[in-house]
This record gives sequence, C-alpha cells and structure tokens, in this order.
Amino acid sequence: MGGGVLVKRLAAVVAVFLALAGSHKAAAEELRAAVHVHTVFGGGEMTPLEVAELARSRGLDVVFLTDHDLVRPTYGLPPFDNLLAAWWNFPSVLDSGVEHYLKQVRSAAEESDVIMIPGAESSPHAYWRGDPWSGMELKGWFRHLLLLGMGDPQDWEALPIPRNPGRMKAKNVPWIGTALALVGLLLSAWLAWSAPRSPGRRAGCFLAGVCLLNFGHLVLHPMSPWPMQGPGARAVGWAPHQEVIDHAREAGAVAVWAHPDAPAMIHSAGFGPIEVSIRHEPYPEALRATHGYGGFEGLIGAPSVSAMAGGGWDEALAKAVNEGTSVPWVYAGQDFDSETDTSWLGEFQVVLRPSESTPKACLEAIRHGRFYALRRSRDNLLNLERYRLVGDGVIGESGDEVEVSGPAVFEATMTSKQPMRVRFQLLQDGEVVADKWGRTPLEIKQTLADPPPDSASYVRMIVEGPGANRIFSNPIVWRKAGSVADNS
Repeated sequence: MGGGVLVKRLAAVVAVFLALAGSHKAAAEELRAAVHVHTVFGGGEMTPLEVAELARSRGLDVVFLTDHDLVRPTYGLPPFDNLLAAWWNFPSVLDSGVEHYLKQVRSAAEESDVIMIPGAESSPHAYWRGDPWSGMELKGWFRHLLLLGMGDPQDWEALPIPRNPGRMKAKNVPWIGTALALVGLLLSAWLAWSAPRSPGRRAGCFLAGVCLLNFGHLVLHPMSPWPMQGPGARAVGWAPHQEVIDHAREAGAVAVWAHPDAPAMIHSAGFGPIEVSIRHEPYPEALRATHGYGGFEGLIGAPSVSAMAGGGWDEALAKAVNEGTSVPWVYAGQDFDSETDTSWLGEFQVVLRPSESTPKACLEAIRHGRFYALRRSRDNLLNLERYRLVGDGVIGESGDEVEVSGPAVFEATMTSKQPMRVRFQLLQDGEVVADKWGRTPLEIKQTLADPPPDSASYVRMIVEGPGANRIFSNPIVWRKAGSVADNS
C-alpha cells in the first residue's frame, strides 16, 4: 500500500510539473507586441507607464519603444560649420538623459507587467539644399532606422549620429588636422606678436583667428562625422546609415528600416527667423543599398511596394538566402505617439513566438524571424494559427531554414475574431504560386516546387481581409537534403 501511495504521489508531482511546464510554454508561445512606439522622451505625448498601461488594456504583451535618439538639425557657416552652427532641438532621449529614460522604462515594465524594451528611432544623416536667402530644404532626415533593444547608456552615447556629444572622445578626434591647426595658431600668434609693423600684425591676427576656428571645427568633428552641407554632403550616400546599422549589431540591438515606402511629403519648420522645409521621399532602395539590418516596416498605413511580390524585399531575401547573409524580416510599424481617431495603439502588431516571456527572448525572436506582422481593424482580428513547411517528418516554421529530401508541403491555418472573407497569396522565391479566396477559419495546403540545385528556396505569404485586416508572414527557407549552397 505504501508503494502504491508513493507511485500515486510521484504521478501527481509529474502531472503538476507537466501542467506547469505546459502552461509556461503556452504563455510564451505567442506574445503580441507593438513596434515603433514613442513616449514623451522622444516624440510622443505619453509617459512610458501610460504607454504600458494602455498596451495592457489592448491585450498587448510587449512594447518596443523607439524614442528619437537625438533630433538636433544644424546649419553652419562654411567652412567651419561644425563650430559656427545654429540648431534647434526636439524632445529626444540623449537630450533628456539616457539613464533617466531607461530607469523610467524599467519602472513602467515593473508596474504594468508589460515587457517594455527600450530602443531608438535614428536619423543618421541629412543634408541641406539651398541657402537662407533663396530657401532652405533639409533632405534625407526621414530616412529613419529603428534600433530595437538599446538598454546600455554607453551604446546610446556612442551612436554615430549628428551632434551627439557622447562621441566627444579623444580617439574620435582627427588629431593630425587638429595638431596642424594648433601649430598654425601658435605660428600666427608669434607672427602677430613679433611683426614690426601693423600690417604684419593684422595679418598674423587674421591667420591666428582662422587657425583657431579650424582648431575648434576639428575638435567638434566627432559630433558630426558626416558633412550636412556642401558638395560632399550628398556624396556620402548610405555610409552613415550603414555605420548606425553596424553599431546596433555590435550593441546587440536589431536595426530595422522604418517606413521606407511611406508617401512623399514636405514639412515646414521654423529655424530661428528662417522658415525651412523638411522633405520626405520614399527610400525603398535602402533595402538593397545596406546590409546587416534586421528587417523593414512593410506593413504600415500606406501600401508598401517593397513587400509586394517581386519587390525590394524579395530581392533582398533572394540575395540573403543564396549568399548566406542575414535575412531581413518584415514588421508592422505602429509609429505611435498619441491616441487619435486614426491612430490607436494595437492596430499594428508583431506576433512573437519566443522561447519564454522575457525581454531577451523577445529580442531573440525578432532577431531570428519568429514572428508575423498584422494590421487589425477595431472590430475584428485576423490570426495566423499555423504556418509551416512540412516534408519527410521535418517541420520548418517562421524564420527557420530546413533540409527536405522529398516534396515539401506548405500548411497554414487562419482564424479571426469574427468570420471574414480573405485573400490568401503564397509566394515562393518572390513569385505568386497560389492565389485563393476563402472564409475564416481557413486551412491551406500547397505542394511546393523543389529549390534549384545547390541552392535554397523560400516561401512567404500575404493575407488580405476586409478593411484594415492584413497579415505578412516571414519566410521559411529550405533546400534539398544533401545539396550545398554556393556562397562564394
């Protein structure tokens, strides 16, 4: 009898353990996140705690904050525009204090039980066109990068962005030019002091003044490593953005291109007594011109050309898959700063499937593409219950790369809060291989063509429902078992 009781107790303990393990897995199996959210620290109207409480009331589990790192456009008098410059400030994290910002984010997470992940929206470079007399226009300022997971103050202070005072370190100063300017200053001062006549003294003082301005200009160079004026300003191309992407990777953050397909617009702003315009133009070429980034906002309020079949995303995917480089993922961009009739938190969601409910696991999920992007209407919600590639007992899910020896079958299940008629498109290597209509709940099975020899293939899907309801999935990559990709 004692042995039977012991067995029953052991069985009960095992049952409880399995139940707890199962419930923990279910809790972390799917988390709903809002990506691209601003607070009062960088462009928004709500505190981190107010954002967290609103997110919790909307059924969101995670918020990726992307407050502006530093918004400080400058215009200087050439050739000493680093020193003789005027600027204006907008609310931003570096201007308010990084440590204070991170402390507020941690406090909001603790009080709300919402996972709050700090990050930045960065504008690495812009350049001026025109002049104060004929009209000034700032171009490229809206080529923004989202840096998800910036939790270390030192990583913020080292951001290679315009006018970042944290970069004022000895190692960043161009010491050769600075030393020459200092030597010139000393020689010019000696000339002004020793010249026997006033013309020589005036010339020495003038040269000393020029050398002094050049010295100050070079000392301030680390704060603005890329020119914003003159012929070289436009020629730098995408190098400043690539530097920020590389910095984010080194910091353990994920760099995401924000709204590259947003429609063109012009904003006006006062720059002291001068009225300037800030021009935004779509920049889908960023997906091809840069590398190492973690994805882009392909699901936004406006149609995204890059996310459509054969668009810029498919070009980037094909290159990444067949060259063995990092795969860029698609995000739903909330770009939230306040609640309005047309902008509400929770409309755009990234549905994560992390290993556990922790900030680190959520970052790993987005780093490896274990999520899908959706947009919902206020009265309905479209879900992707299942999305996988199956073959020979091998199952590949979002973000996976698998090997399959036989035929591969794509399987998906879509549900919704209320039944809706949806259009389902399946894309293989950028081409539509299935285009169907159905009513939720909807199950899809589609046999896929084999990948090319010694290469890989990928599959992704687009689901369109009535109104705002949309889903963009991330790719599943597979190759034939035994094949070897040529990454040379």
